[in-house]
Amino acid sequence: MSQSIQIRRGTSAQADALTLLEGELYIDMTLKQLRIHDEVTPGGNKVAMLNAPPRVTLPSAATVSIGTANAETVIVNGSTTITSLGASTDGVRRTVMFTGVLTLTHNGTSLILPGAVDIVTAPGDVAEFINVGGSNWKCLLFTAAAGTVRGSNANGDYVKYPDGRLECSLNVASVSIAVTTAYSPLFYGQPALWTFPIPFVGAMPYVALTPYSVGKLAWGTRSASVSLASAQFAILDIASATATYQLSYIAIGRWK
Repeated sequence: MSQSIQIRRGTSAQADALTLLEGELYIDMTLKQLRIHDEVTPGGNKVAMLNAPPRVTLPSAATVSIGTANAETVIVNGSTTITSLGASTDGVRRTVMFTGVLTLTHNGTSLILPGAVDIVTAPGDVAEFINVGGSNWKCLLFTAAAGTVRGSNANGDYVKYPDGRLECSLNVASVSIAVTTAYSPLFYGQPALWTFPIPFVGAMPYVALTPYSVGKLAWGTRSASVSLASAQFAILDIASATATYQLSYIAIGRWK
């Protein structure tokens, strides 16, 4: 025997509060979504956008509200750093295409990015995001147009190449180091640990430190075993002295 199916409609807030019978439909008039219920999932499951254009364009800004855009594909123009993707409904997905160079700022709660690091976009890059509640979003996939992904965080810069090569680097403009501990016939400074911007996989990476100080010919050396996540270095010199150094770190290995 056939049964009639009730179709309700209302705001997103009203929709999220409902758990309807299996097969019942609800039209979310806020997000222009059609949802189908299963008697289990609060708010039901989105099955279609209503009267949605194939894509919409939004300007880059600190907050780009992709969840309220009336399209599943959003084109972001501009170069302003993005720190938030705005509020939306849990489970909403968006495909975001970038036309310029900008920074997506990683946040462990509100903007979760692959590798837990900032991403610098390039024209043609595409990201897939899912809302994980409120103003919190997670990037499920980031595809670089050129196949190369560049990013940075407090530990330095990194470049991930399509063939699996990973390059990490860190430049320290000015730091005072006491190279005063005797290591006959040389002297060395307090060893310092560099944690890579993102970890390597597989074989241990090649690492190096190049120091520079006016009037000196100092050099850097590994002072402990290298790991996939970090390396430790010390500066050597033939004379005992405290000086200001510029430091350039590099590590080369694999990300896949």
